[in-house]
Amino acid sequence: MTTAICVTGLCKRFRENSALDSLSFDFPARMISALVGPDGAGKTTLLRIMAGILDYDSGQIQMFGEDYRKGFEAKKAAIGYMPQRFGLYEDLTVQENIDFFADLFGVRGNERRERVKRLLEFSRLDPFTKRLAGQLSGGMKQKLGLACALIHNPQVLLLDEPTNGVDPVSRREFWKLLYDLNRAGTTVVISSPYMDEAERAGHFALMSKGRLIAHGIPADERRNFQFAVYTLPTDRARAVKEQLCRRNEFRSVNLFGNSVHIVTDKSFQQENVKTVLESERLESASLQQIVPTFEDIYIALSTG
Repeated sequence: MTTAICVTGLCKRFRENSALDSLSFDFPARMISALVGPDGAGKTTLLRIMAGILDYDSGQIQMFGEDYRKGFEAKKAAIGYMPQRFGLYEDLTVQENIDFFADLFGVRGNERRERVKRLLEFSRLDPFTKRLAGQLSGGMKQKLGLACALIHNPQVLLLDEPTNGVDPVSRREFWKLLYDLNRAGTTVVISSPYMDEAERAGHFALMSKGRLIAHGIPADERRNFQFAVYTLPTDRARAVKEQLCRRNEFRSVNLFGNSVHIVTDKSFQQENVKTVLESERLESASLQQIVPTFEDIYIALSTG
């Protein structure tokens, strides 16, 4: 597996706060990598550094095997970046925004006409070229931002929480566009606060407080998770969760809809869990071991 971006011992501080703390991992080439974690995890800081907007204090970044800082201006042409907040011009039309970014990146002539046509079709924005960007829906704004980030045909696309606050249908459509891009050979790094987006990607990295807590292939991580996860359906989920949180046999106990997820060491067998439930006068017959969700994985690893 070829590496697109390699991060080694990366540190970044803002005054007394450590945004990135000795961060080390790789982003595979020609794959979608999901960088997942809550607000404050360091995702935006990392993407801004990789986009060349922020400098870092120590560590190293390599892009396709070369030092990132050396000749960065030449490397910048290979990077597309879409910031977290809608960064386009709301008083310009869809077409005018795309034209502006084409000018910015020096895309001209026949190449420009072909790329603009392809991106409008790809993003399904071709019926809306005359609409002001400020009048677009949240999902359409994200598609326009993606089209503008792609106008110079980058090898690596960095997307900072593009699906945050977007409705489920638009979110699904946006991911379909990313899959289409990836099949065409683009390396995509997308950050998100949504744990399930780790499962949509070919590669993931979970972050907490500037540190990496897990990374790899999503299916492998779920299948080989180091802890056991059990689900207990109950119509008193919140009360049961609070009751079980007082026990020290479990690594974590969390609400999942109308059920409670219990995370334990693998040496603590299902019969042991049932014994604890029965000692708490709770029904244990419906207890089942399950494949963990990424929410289970994140909570277990970030609270350990």
